[in-house]
Amino acid sequence: EAEEEMIIGEDQDDNLSTTSNDDQLEKSYACRICNYRAKQKGRLEAHLRIHSGKKPYACYHCDYKSVTRGGLKVHMRIHTGEKPYSCNSCNYKSGHRSNLLTHMMIHSGEKPYMCYLCDYKSIRQVNLKTHMKIHTG
Repeated sequence: EAEEEMIIGEDQDDNLSTTSNDDQLEKSYACRICNYRAKQKGRLEAHLRIHSGKKPYACYHCDYKSVTRGGLKVHMRIHTGEKPYSCNSCNYKSGHRSNLLTHMMIHSGEKPYMCYLCDYKSIRQVNLKTHMKIHTG
C-alpha cells in the first residue's frame, strides 16, 4: 500500500484527555484543543492530526495526502476507478457513499435544502447557494 509509517509522538498526548464513566464502563478520549470526543484512542489520534496539519498517508500517484488511512483508501478509488456503491433503482455507481446517498434522493423525491424566500428545493446544498443569489443579487 502507498502509505507512510505514522508515529504518535509524546507531544500529542498533551492534547489527549481520558475520561471514564463508571455507569457505562466506557472510556472516552477528549481533545484538549476543541470539544471533539472519541471512544477509541486511534480516532482521537487521527483527529489531532487535523490540528497539527500532519498528513502521513500519501498517494503514490499524485500529491494527495490524508490524515487517515481510510481517507487515502477512498482517494485511491479515483485512480483505480473502483465504484463500490451502487444504486438499487438504476445503474448509477459511485466511489463515495455520500454521493450515492445524494443520488438516491432523485428516486425518493427528497429535497432537504429549501429556500426560505420561495418554494425552491434541492437535493444539493451547493445548488441552493447558487439559487439564493437570485434573491440576494
